[in-house]
Amino acid sequence: EEKEARKAGDRELSDIQALILQKDTEEYNEVERMKVENRRRELMEHSKDIKKQMAYKLAQSQPIMSEAEILINKPLLKLVDRTLENRHPRQSYPATVPEGVEDEED
Repeated sequence: EEKEARKAGDRELSDIQALILQKDTEEYNEVERMKVENRRRELMEHSKDIKKQMAYKLAQSQPIMSEAEILINKPLLKLVDRTLENRHPRQSYPATVPEGVEDEED
């Protein structure tokens, strides 16, 4: 009888330890899941910041001419367009003369 009581007590202790281990494991898994989630969110925010920086730098590297500058430089811009087309007729280059500028013969 004492032996069985000891076995029952040991079983009860094992069950308690299993419950504690299970709770600890669940808690650990939740903490790890949150870490992964936070890391993913941080990486997404960082990616957005990098994309904004790239767009800003790209915009800075592409000079924009005013309407007056375009009109003054129009013959040169047309020459550049023709030269690019003659050198590489199969490649598509962006037009150097912006759309919307009147196409008058010079």
